[in-house]
Amino acid sequence: MESPSSIRLSELQAQIKSAIEGHLSKYFWITAEINDITAKPSGHCYLELVDYDHAEKQLIAKAQAWIPASTFRMLRPYFESTAGVALAPGLSVLIRVSVQYHPLYGISLQISDIDPVYTIGNIALERKKSLERLRQEGVLEMNAQLDLPIPIQRVAVISAPQAAGFRDFTQQINHNPAGYTFYIELFPSLMQGVEAPSGIISALDAIAQQIHQFDVVAIMRGGGSVSDLHCFDDYNLAYHIAQFPLPVFTGIGHDHDEHLIDLVAHTSVKTPTALAQFLLDQMERLDQQVTASGQRMQQLILGRLSAHNEALTPLVQRLKMLITMEIRRRSHAVDLLEQAIRNLNPLAPLQRGYALVLHQEKALHDAHSVALGERLDVLLAHGCLDVEVKGKK
Repeated sequence: MESPSSIRLSELQAQIKSAIEGHLSKYFWITAEINDITAKPSGHCYLELVDYDHAEKQLIAKAQAWIPASTFRMLRPYFESTAGVALAPGLSVLIRVSVQYHPLYGISLQISDIDPVYTIGNIALERKKSLERLRQEGVLEMNAQLDLPIPIQRVAVISAPQAAGFRDFTQQINHNPAGYTFYIELFPSLMQGVEAPSGIISALDAIAQQIHQFDVVAIMRGGGSVSDLHCFDDYNLAYHIAQFPLPVFTGIGHDHDEHLIDLVAHTSVKTPTALAQFLLDQMERLDQQVTASGQRMQQLILGRLSAHNEALTPLVQRLKMLITMEIRRRSHAVDLLEQAIRNLNPLAPLQRGYALVLHQEKALHDAHSVALGERLDVLLAHGCLDVEVKGKK
């Protein structure tokens, strides 16, 4: 039996390469999502592209792609500066590719151009869809409806530890002229790139474990390029912020459109320093309210006292009159008593010329009780006489 004719694997690969590259157009514009991207030290960039059936929520196609170093050097900065986002996993792109076949690596797509306009439109569309989804789920304004505690002094901060924005925030909050005191605790997280949303969510989860120690959460970053701030349009991050049980403040440092997390947060300001000033302003308002309340209370008390004084004045005057009359009555009674005491004084008649005769130091009432020749003392108003009884009548 004759063995069938055969060819080498490399010969088959060459035929496949010729068939694929010979029967396909030189270039195709395709849409895909970047599933993975790696820039090599050589300057070449390698990507894994995927296509999803979003209705069925399943992967329907996958391909390897690459961008030559010479193309990548020009293509990357142009795309990122125009689209405002970095080439990263999860990004939908419109790319121009040529199909290549390699005997060792199989089919791959060589990318020669990327349309930033498509990505811009797709980002805006995704952001719009996320915003509408949050609204339909009823969480868009949940955080904004939370009551702010009074005062706000315990702040959980989510930021990169070495970020200039965090440093500016702490400097301003801790050295305020009024001397207001705040407790600040940092929960570190990446604040840009594809890993930033999950990092911020993890920080929120850590805060939730000790939620009673804080009044509010502050998410801050001191500005950056549009691509740096793209992570703040992440749906999952916005969803977590919207439902967080503490009021969430954002100070991202953007000068353009608001991000999703700004729209779901309780309060959004432009920069970390503006966020610090917001906290200081609320303390100053509270201080002014307390001072004003104290002044109103003082005026109320003084008014009440004045009204009571006016009501008490007639009573006080009547009481004074009654006291004066009582004093006069009692004084007159004392005068009468003194007069009576004076009248009862045995020596009082002496002042009117009478004399008191004493016999053996006792008052003499009967002349027959003494004998002739006895000595008597005669007490006068002024002085005393020593007399002898010469006779009786």
